[in-house]
Amino acid sequence: MMDFKTGDQFDIEKVAEIVKDAVEEGMGKSYPLPPRLKTWTTNVGEECLEKLALMKSPLKYLVFTDMMEDNGAGYHFYLSAMWESDKDGYYSYKEKREAQHVWLAVNVIGVAI
Repeated sequence: MMDFKTGDQFDIEKVAEIVKDAVEEGMGKSYPLPPRLKTWTTNVGEECLEKLALMKSPLKYLVFTDMMEDNGAGYHFYLSAMWESDKDGYYSYKEKREAQHVWLAVNVIGVAI
């Protein structure tokens, strides 16, 4: 098993900052159109992965992005995992974007291998 140094664990504060920046960069303030949902979902996920890779962490990251038009339907998601809590971690972000009329969820999982 790998010997982890301080700073090589899942950094929830840094990941939260990366996700929030990726949402702004991936969606911006553009007007909502249903065809943009796929593009926004992809953009946010790719922005997250690019910025996570720049951290040069020994962790492996998984990023899940989910978006749906705000049309009054229910929105639920669930994430569960089992791991070593002193090294691995996850961050879950959910937001209702009023300007684009969408619900957005981003989940990032970091796992030490």
